[in-house]
Amino acid sequence: MNTAGFMTCTTRTCSGFSDTEGAMSWPIVTRVDSLHPRSELSYGGMNWIVGMLLAALMIGGCGKKEPEAPTSRDTAPALEAGRPFPTESLFRGARLFQENCAQCHGPEAQGHPDWQNPLAVAAPPLNGSGNEWKRKKQDLIAIINNGASRNGDPVMPAWKDRLSDQDIEDIIAWFQALWPADVYDRWRRANAQPASPKG
Repeated sequence: MNTAGFMTCTTRTCSGFSDTEGAMSWPIVTRVDSLHPRSELSYGGMNWIVGMLLAALMIGGCGKKEPEAPTSRDTAPALEAGRPFPTESLFRGARLFQENCAQCHGPEAQGHPDWQNPLAVAAPPLNGSGNEWKRKKQDLIAIINNGASRNGDPVMPAWKDRLSDQDIEDIIAWFQALWPADVYDRWRRANAQPASPKG
């Protein structure tokens, strides 16, 4: 008979057999009855189990990260690329984006993976990898203020009563700072105001 993992029990003691058929003692278990659905554990054994569960929960919680505010290192590419974003505006924009926009657009403005699916209501990326760079700044402001709808159904809430004009400017500055230099340059050229004729 293969007794690997087999356990015989009485009211007070248990002996188990390992794969090598050597007897093992189980100091934690004080009563195990295979016909009885309840097993009683000693006080010390219960403390050990609770301790192990707490340790596992604490270790598991260590891997979670809170979204971080951008550092000067994060905003440096935007400043180096000649983008006119004040550092304070970028920090405010990052905080406001995390508080108000990241739930749908993602913490790094990466958008929802299904954003191009016409059957899904999914927020587009705002980090320069989607189509938002094709919009004029006034259009971006209008969408944030008034929300967006598809086929008459709202797909983005209006923020005009919750965000100030400066808040919206800061949010746009932050996600535009994420755009690759070539994307921002294309957007800037497409939105350049033509020089008014002198006359």
